[in-house]
Amino acid sequence: MRRSTDVRTRNRSLRLLFSLVVLSVVIALARPADTGAQDVAADAERASGSTVALVGVNVLPLDGPRSLMDQTVLVIEDRVETIGPREAVQVPEGAEVLELPGRWILPGLVDMHVHLFSREDLPLYLDAGITTVRNMWGWDLHLELRKAVAEGDIIGPRIVTAGRLVDGDPPVLRGSAALSTGAQARDEVARQARAGFDGIKVYDRLPAPVFGAVVLAAQRAGLPVWGHPPESVDVDGALAARIGTLEHLRGVPEAVGAEEGWDTPLDPSAIEDLALRVRQAGTTIVPTLIVHESGELSAAEQRTLADTPAISRIPEPLHSFCCDDPDAPADEIDPTIRRQRHRNRRDVVTALHRAGVRLLVGTDTGNPWVVPGVSLHREMALLHEAGLSNLDVLQAATRDAALELHRAENIGTLGPGVLADLVVVAEDPRRDLATLRHPDGVMVGGRWYRKPGL
Repeated sequence: MRRSTDVRTRNRSLRLLFSLVVLSVVIALARPADTGAQDVAADAERASGSTVALVGVNVLPLDGPRSLMDQTVLVIEDRVETIGPREAVQVPEGAEVLELPGRWILPGLVDMHVHLFSREDLPLYLDAGITTVRNMWGWDLHLELRKAVAEGDIIGPRIVTAGRLVDGDPPVLRGSAALSTGAQARDEVARQARAGFDGIKVYDRLPAPVFGAVVLAAQRAGLPVWGHPPESVDVDGALAARIGTLEHLRGVPEAVGAEEGWDTPLDPSAIEDLALRVRQAGTTIVPTLIVHESGELSAAEQRTLADTPAISRIPEPLHSFCCDDPDAPADEIDPTIRRQRHRNRRDVVTALHRAGVRLLVGTDTGNPWVVPGVSLHREMALLHEAGLSNLDVLQAATRDAALELHRAENIGTLGPGVLADLVVVAEDPRRDLATLRHPDGVMVGGRWYRKPGL
């Protein structure tokens, strides 16, 4: 079957991106942090306190549809100690007390598909209320960055990270593990497990027997398998293997019999049948609609974006990779085709949601015009356009992500005993998700990254 133009364009961008990213990450993470990163670490140290009381707040625990009005949230060290009516919670002497009447508090957001280039990226995620990220291509230095955040040496979103991509030989992208035998698959999974990576990311060219060996080895190692459905097994083969998450809706047009990819209307009944198969397999989908949308921008749209404050704040080396030069006019896509692709992807997400498939919020930052932090809010809006309610989207970006990562006891909801990763906003985000774009406060593990009122 013919690959659609958007897939070819995206692969071309990724080949450029990841052929250089290894070197950029090594340089960026190995060197001393620049002034901005030092400021973040210093702010974390200044903001750390043993007890914080947030008084008069409205709480969205996001463990269901409920809200708790006019509450006091008591944080001791790195965890939520108590949530209760304002007058019922006794605030310990010496606690930092913040009166926040009418403000709303919810768990920190999770971006389930990012590519971290350096520690200088981390503030962009926190600025958007993102307190956990899943890094989908990792090296040892990502493990070091994960440890530095977890131990409080720097303040940033908590990091869950895959190891290097696991692909066939030759791989699509330089720096991947190129595997052609089951023995190589077992060795690579064992190597990543020993190193301490959190999951195995599979990619396009894995031969079917090798893919099976990777999945079996990961199961034995207690690691989830994430990524693309290899072309040798397609979506249904990946579902049969009980892969944990499938990214970007890869392989969906082929799975519903569309020879022209996303470019022509998809059969609604075939989409519904696929959605049921995904649900029955128990596989989670991370659509990353934003990476498709951003990859199809015209040169004029890119030039407009290049002049926005969000783009100007992106640090190097990420800026050079994602947002430097507009595409050549030859790469521009007919507007009619763009609209058809958007409708197709929206319709697929709608069908998946109706079938009860777990959908998560991810962006694929590092790709052209996909900006850390900012793009998560656009992804949430796109999921809402596809039929998810605002509450559905909020839970996909918090509770459901925590369940997928097997971290629900610590993140994703608000209640006594969970880590104090929280966001303070001015309005109820169930009414308008846009209020999340400018959080008043962001706390990670009991430390203020941004204190309300400052």
